[in-house]
Amino acid sequence: MTIQMNDSSIASIQDIKNFLKVENDIRFVAVSKKEKYKWIDEVLTRFRYLSLKKKKDKITVRKYILKMTGMSNAQLTRVIDKKRRFGLAALSPIKKNSFPRIYDPEDIFLLVKTDNLHNRISGQATKKILQDECEIYRHSEYENIAKISVAHLYNLRGTRI
Repeated sequence: MTIQMNDSSIASIQDIKNFLKVENDIRFVAVSKKEKYKWIDEVLTRFRYLSLKKKKDKITVRKYILKMTGMSNAQLTRVIDKKRRFGLAALSPIKKNSFPRIYDPEDIFLLVKTDNLHNRISGQATKKILQDECEIYRHSEYENIAKISVAHLYNLRGTRI
């Protein structure tokens, strides 16, 4: 069941304190992370979190956000820090660091084909066959996979493909 909640009636720190006093087991789940971060940004702005003078008031707003989102305290600290530095508590559009993919599915298919033809011999022997296919027999499709290291050959053998 999906219920949409409107918390616009909570307009002051005292309203938050009254809400937090109610002991309940209600869990709130956002439809998406984007909506959750948008709601957090809106709450931080509505209660002017960054300009609150009293530490107790800041703690009250934090408790409210933690209860509503289910985030950890450390996560919320990072979101608030992002709001402080950039003015927006939103998901970062920056992609996480990752290594570029060197061997595509066609290369892995050639490795599988070679392994099946030669009854999956040792990695060093398989590497030599792949190099020979490229250099001696001039099969251009083996050009990329021929440069593979033996260790990575075993890594590719362990993939689902």
